[in-house]
Formats: sequence, C-alpha cells, structure tokens
Amino acid sequence: MMQGKGGVDKVRASREGHEYHEAWTARLALKLLWPDSELAAIAVEGLSQVDQARASTQAIEIADVTLYYGASSSFEEASRVCVVQFKYSVSDAERAFRASHAKKTIEKFAATYLDNTKNYGAAAVREKLDFQLITNRPIYEPLLQAVDAIAQGLPRTGEVAKQAKQFETHENTGVRSSFLAFRSGDAGVDGYMPCLRLRNCGDRSCSVLQETRSDRGRLG
Repeated sequence: MMQGKGGVDKVRASREGHEYHEAWTARLALKLLWPDSELAAIAVEGLSQVDQARASTQAIEIADVTLYYGASSSFEEASRVCVVQFKYSVSDAERAFRASHAKKTIEKFAATYLDNTKNYGAAAVREKLDFQLITNRPIYEPLLQAVDAIAQGLPRTGEVAKQAKQFETHENTGVRSSFLAFRSGDAGVDGYMPCLRLRNCGDRSCSVLQETRSDRGRLG
C-alpha cells in the first residue's frame, strides 16, 4: 500500500478524487435533460474540440470541466463559458482552503483568460467567460473576503490583507501577474475581473455551495 501525508493511502486518495470529479460532473449533466436549461454541453478534461484546436496547453490542462451555455459548444457561439477546476483532498478535508492553496490555479486561470482574450477579443471574454474552483475543503472566510476586496477595490486589514497579499506579491511565481492580467490595460480588459467563484462542495451531492460574493466585480 502506498502511503502519503498523514498515512493516507495514495491510491485511495486518487480514486476518491476521480470519483468526486465524476460525481459532480454526472450530477450537473442531468441539467442537459431539462427542457428549460441553458446548459448546452459539457467538456470533460479540457475544452470542446472546436475550442481546443486553438487553445494553449495551459488553458486545456486547467479545465477539469468546461460548461457551455446557450446554443453551442464553442466559445464563439455560446452565451457563456465556465472553466471549472476541482481540488479534492482526503488528508486535508477538514483544513480550511486558503490563498496559498489557490495560487497555482488562479495563475492558470489568468493565463486562460489572456489566451481567450487573444483568440476571441476582450469584449467577448468579458461578456462570456468565468471560472470556478471547487473543493471538498471548507473555504477560509478571509480568502473569500480578500477576493471580494481585490475585485471591488476595497481596503483590506488583518487576515483578509494577508490572504490578498498572496495574490499581489511573489512576482516570480506569476501570482501577482495573475490578478494584474485580469485588469491589464494591455490586455484590453479595462479594469474588469472575470467571474471567479470559490465553491465548497463537501460531499459528492454538492448540496452545500459557498462562493465569493464578488461575481463580475470590478478591480480597483
């Protein structure tokens, strides 16, 4: 038996992670059967074939699931596109999910944002694209508040400031450029932050959802 952190069975942990991913996706896929659903298609482990042909490797790899809304499974014809990344942990299931755990994902989201801006234009990306990071771990409340504060240009103090700083420093890691990418004038996004949701799905039914309150907020 392969064991990792805290004596956790690595095979079991990997299997449960895949099952968590699959159960969440299967549950959402039921919406495709609803006559009034706006969900048009779901791409698993990447983007749709049309979009993947012109996407960067990083944009493809960060997408555990891509949700297409409207009438098509292509970015150009869809009304909305949501890129989803899952973070599942057996050993840390009870530990709060903090900024340090989200940094690499946010960096890749930013790269995906810029990639789509290059391919489809800033206006279309601003209108259609959003991101979700879904985890089985409880999300640290100051992290949610920090994302709100960054998006809305609000002052930060205490633990909220510490969480926000994770995204605004360490330029060598690319984390600072991640949030700057969302508001870079060079990218033509005019100070706009794409929708970024952090969700806690503690079980496979995903009945409990926690997200930032800054959907499509503006950066200061």
